[in-house]
Amino acid sequence: MKRALHLLLIGCFMLPACTSARLSHDEVRKKIAEIGQSNLIPDAIEVRRIISQSDTSAIAEAAVFGARLGADPQVVLDLIGTSFGGSTMMTRNLPRFMSRDFSPATPVGLILKDLGLIHDEAKAAQVPLLLGGLAEQRFLEARARGMGDEDMAALVKLWEEPAGVTVNSK
Repeated sequence: MKRALHLLLIGCFMLPACTSARLSHDEVRKKIAEIGQSNLIPDAIEVRRIISQSDTSAIAEAAVFGARLGADPQVVLDLIGTSFGGSTMMTRNLPRFMSRDFSPATPVGLILKDLGLIHDEAKAAQVPLLLGGLAEQRFLEARARGMGDEDMAALVKLWEEPAGVTVNSK
């Protein structure tokens, strides 16, 4: 059952990437089946998690930097969102920053649970996760400031306060 759940999850995350690469649905199903034959699915999910949480922290920091410089966040998203500097987490979180939508689609508390498990695994494998550790510290700070039940996009508030700006639509 657990293996089937992991297979389903990795398939859900692969499908948009595979279809955008113009793979047919049959090819996508074959790729998912190939991955399902291995024991790498939980590991791949952990890798995805550490990337997305580190990316969320970096995007929050960069969005506040841009706002402080006077950049319109929508223009930033339009210009960078589809370039090499863009990411799925950018196109997910920047609109939430601008609309101030911190409703808990992916709550900070849940992310902290995942980051704790990932860091335990990394420690056991003797792999330092420096950027992941920084991201975890920012999520811990967010929870300590009462944002544990808010969406991960709420992390932007940690950078906004000291910068004296808010990332919102112009």
